[in-house]
Amino acid sequence: MIYVLSTAAGFFYGACMGGLKYIALWRKIIQASTAEKFSGRAVYSRMLFDYLINILTFVLLFFVRKQLPLNFTVTAVATAVGLSLIGRYFSVRRIFEKISAEE
Repeated sequence: MIYVLSTAAGFFYGACMGGLKYIALWRKIIQASTAEKFSGRAVYSRMLFDYLINILTFVLLFFVRKQLPLNFTVTAVATAVGLSLIGRYFSVRRIFEKISAEE
């Protein structure tokens, strides 16, 4: 049962951090019209902050691992899955919105 709770907690934590990361970093670029231009510097700086947020997510999880009554390994893997799937969800959702708008 501890593995199920660890998986749920890790996925929830990763999904929340991934959603917040999307809102903070990528929302402006993804929802921009095609006429808007963004410099490479703006995109690359967001990519750097994206990686830093991922690292900070796992560092925070590492520091609270002794306080949580969860299996750390399962929680860390579920957090990684949550971070990655939420990022893909927002990207794919935007692509389907563009496809349906063109039809």
